Amino acid sequence: PEATGDLKTLIIPFNLSDKTAWKSSEIEVLNELFFDNTPNISGNTILSYPSFKEYYETASFNQLSMSGLVTSAYNSGVRSSAVNNDSSYNTLFTLLKNAVSWAQKQYPNEDWDKYDTNNDGYVDNVHLISNYSVSNSEWGIPLWPHMAQTGFNPVQGELTINTYTVSAKNTSQSDAYTTIHEQGHVFGLDDYYNYSEENSSADYVGYADMQSGNIFDWNSFSKLEIGWVKPYVVNGELDTTTITIDAAATSGDCILIPADHSTWN
Repeated sequence: PEATGDLKTLIIPFNLSDKTAWKSSEIEVLNELFFDNTPNISGNTILSYPSFKEYYETASFNQLSMSGLVTSAYNSGVRSSAVNNDSSYNTLFTLLKNAVSWAQKQYPNEDWDKYDTNNDGYVDNVHLISNYSVSNSEWGIPLWPHMAQTGFNPVQGELTINTYTVSAKNTSQSDAYTTIHEQGHVFGLDDYYNYSEENSSADYVGYADMQSGNIFDWNSFSKLEIGWVKPYVVNGELDTTTITIDAAATSGDCILIPADHSTWN
């Protein structure tokens, strides 16, 4: 989806049949974590974690606004083992497709056209949260928080799901940071830590980035990639120069030094 304007976002908590079902009070918490608009900073005092909506409005310098729907819990009728033991992810994909179809029937008064701004038949932005509690030893299983694509073709007369994120209940009850991180992948950003070596602790930004340690702001390169900032570009035409910049997090100011300015586009 576009990373500017008003992005309609669909949040679907879903129940696996062998795990404790979502409570209504827990879904109310999800509403606050995703779409609360109460100021979370007073002066220099941090009052609370920012919501999903607040984080992206701040990070984008108010170029992106998140709004949308947190549904009631979808009962999948599927056991967690059936999902996790299917390395093809097809069981998960089918569950997610059924959940999106259920949501449209459950909320007929929602303006679903606004969830598909390019009219390609897919929900632009959808996050699903299971009632599963994931542990660090389960990295890479289908119910591990991740972003992927289902590969499903559009369905005539209703929206279907292609790009999605899934996260777990125990990563979604105190803050929305896991989904904020996965949203970065939806916008096309990579993780900033090492996948190439088993048990590697290498991290390219010292964990100090939402696409790394799930904390703090995006770095300026990320914001450049999706169009939120316009850097000062050093083009090599001057012998000396002075560039004055303000804090990147609040101003968007940054400096880009191309490896070869003659080929910079």
